[in-house]
Order: sequence, then structure tokens, then C-alpha cells
Amino acid sequence: MRGRGSVPLPRRGAGPAPPRAPGRAPRPAARRRPGGRWAQERLPRPPGLRATTPPPQRQASAATSVPREDGERGAQRPAKRPWEGHTTLVSTGPLVPSFLAVGSEAQGRRKSWSVRTYTAEDFGPLTLLAEEIHRLDAGAPLLDAARWRYVCSDPHADPESYFRVAEARDGDLVGFGYRFDPPRPDGGRFRAVQVVVHPKWRRKGVGTELFHATAGDPPEDPDWYLTSVADDRCAAAWPFARSLGFKKDRVMLLMERELPGTRLPESDSDARIERFLGPTAWADWARLYNRCFEGRRGFAPVDADTLEDNKPDGFRPEHVRFARVKGERVGYLFLRETSHGGFIEEIAVLPEVAGAGIGTALLISALEYLRDRGHLKVQLTVEESNTAALKMYARLGFDEVCRRIHVIKTPRRRRR
Repeated sequence: MRGRGSVPLPRRGAGPAPPRAPGRAPRPAARRRPGGRWAQERLPRPPGLRATTPPPQRQASAATSVPREDGERGAQRPAKRPWEGHTTLVSTGPLVPSFLAVGSEAQGRRKSWSVRTYTAEDFGPLTLLAEEIHRLDAGAPLLDAARWRYVCSDPHADPESYFRVAEARDGDLVGFGYRFDPPRPDGGRFRAVQVVVHPKWRRKGVGTELFHATAGDPPEDPDWYLTSVADDRCAAAWPFARSLGFKKDRVMLLMERELPGTRLPESDSDARIERFLGPTAWADWARLYNRCFEGRRGFAPVDADTLEDNKPDGFRPEHVRFARVKGERVGYLFLRETSHGGFIEEIAVLPEVAGAGIGTALLISALEYLRDRGHLKVQLTVEESNTAALKMYARLGFDEVCRRIHVIKTPRRRRR
């Protein structure tokens, strides 16, 4: 008993509960186990989830009987409350994306494919695979027989050492990867890697293993970097490159023009267009290439012997055209002929004569040649920031087909 006006003393266990840190799960309910010991049941919770206890519910009966081994009903003991010993998981953050879950699940299963080194016997099946992939996915690079020979004949490529193919258990090819290691003017190198996987075999880890097997170990050069291309028509290309640590470097536009039934404009330039002839043709090509592309990322100087020794299969003198002004060759154009049409590989003009219509004259000459050869269309690529070239291509009837994102990955620098 206490007198009027006296202050009650706090009883043991009474009073408000101490504040709980925000986001912290409450203590799970404790119950008395047989044996007289108090224990708490804790369930492991995955990352991003917190544990909560459901609100108490009204009990239908306060006691239940425990059956004994002999079948008779034993003594009465308090019934287990429904919220004791249970845990509910509530999301408190972003869950794992579905494509990552699929990849981890595929890694846990037994693989039905393997990655091996490219051999000369893979040439035929690989070209058929590349054409089928391009038919199913327009964003995949089109590598027909002529284009694949051109890739394998690159002076900075070593197919039997660095090219990789993914092969299923039944022996069919399901993907491939190739790379180039061209030198830089400062003596260093960069590595261009491209991975192509059949749409039915994507999101199974094939592309990731192909990439690491093709790219190999990075060299000791601190300025070394990786490059690749992601086509915006392939929805999986850019997310795949980003998952590997690549970042956007520049955007190239793929442009196309129909050849039959269209009229080509006439050039108003004073430049004279001539074919790839003469004893100094290879030397002039190397000189113009070095002067026009010097200073750009990925540039590697070449000489006449290198160009002549590594000319692509199916090369013809008509595939290279020079522009001559006042007795000097000031620009050139290089094209390829494939089973799907013509492709303008390079078009370059010296900076001191740029804007005089020389590039237009070179391109019109190439379009006339491809049309006379019976090709239905011609394609080329141009950098998105090259506004002068974009205006020229628009005047000549070229339309944008897609955007190709050139991505780059630089090595992490170690802290000193």
C-alpha cells in the first residue's frame, strides 16, 4: 500500500520498451522447450530481407493434450502460440535480377557445352553459324565466308592461338569469339574482342566463358585496354558488355543505300578519280592512311609492304580508288564486295583539302562501280559526331540502319 501523493516505484519488467534501431528486426518469440530450458529459434535470412513476427492471433483453446506412446492422453500443457517459432521474410531492398539468377542457376548445373581453340576445320561450320545468328538476330555481326577470311587474314590476328569456339555435346557450334592485338604509335597495344552466341544458347554462361577465354590475361602495359562493339538492335549486347565492366566510348552509325533504280548525283569537284594502279600505289595508300588517321584511338602506322602482304582475299585493284588534285593523290576509298552487297571500309581525305567535294567524288565513283557489278545495296559506318560526313551521306541517299556502341574497358590501376 502507498499513501496519497506518493510516487509509485517501477516494478521489475515494467515501463516502456527501449527504442529499437530503425530497420532492425525484433527479437523472435521465445518458448519453453521440454526440459525446462529457454531457447530461441532463429532462421537464416538472405541479404536484403529482414525478419518480422506476425501479430498475435486469438486462440481457440488455451491448452492441448499431448499423446503418449501407449496411446493414452497425457497431461495438459499450454498450447503453442501460432506466431512462436515462425519467421516471415519481408523485402527491404532490391532483389537479385532475374538474369543473374538464371546465370547462377546455369553455373550450378552440368554444362552441355565446352570452349576450345579454333581450328581450320571450323571455317565452314562457323560461317554457317554466323549467317544463321545474323538471320535470327540482326544485331549480330554478319560474317560470311569472304568476311571471315578477311578477319582471319588480319595481320594483328592469330586465329589458331586466340580465336575460340563454343561447342555443344552433339558437336554443333553454338558461339565463337575472336580478337585482334594491333599496336599503338607509342609502342603499346590494345585488344579488340568480339563474342557472338546463338540466341538459343544465351543467358547460360556461354558468352562470359567465351569472352574470358578469348580476351586472355591482360599484359603488364598500364595503358592497355579492351574494346568491343555492341549493336543496339541486339537487346542483350549492351547489358552483356556492361556486366563485363565495359563503358561507352563512342557511337558509330551504320548507314545503307539501295543501288538499283536510283539516280546518282554528279560530282562538282575538280579531283580526278583513278584506280589502284602504278608502282607507287601501295606506298601512296600507306602514306594517306597514316596522315588521315594519325592521332585517333587504335591507330597503328602501316607501310607499303604490310598492306601488300596482308591484302584481303578477293582483293581487286578496283576496290581502292584514289583522288588526284594537281598531280598529287590526296584521298582514297577502300571497299569490299560480299554476297550481301558492297561495304565501304574506309574513305579518307587529307585535312588540308577537306570540304572541297573530294570525298563525294570518291563515294559516287564507288557507288557506280557497285551498281554496275549488280549489287543491290551498299553499307558504311560513320562516327555520330562527324557531322560533315553525315551531311554528305544524307545528300547521297544513305539512311541510318542502327547504332553500334563502341565500348572500352581499362585495367584498374594499383594504388601505390
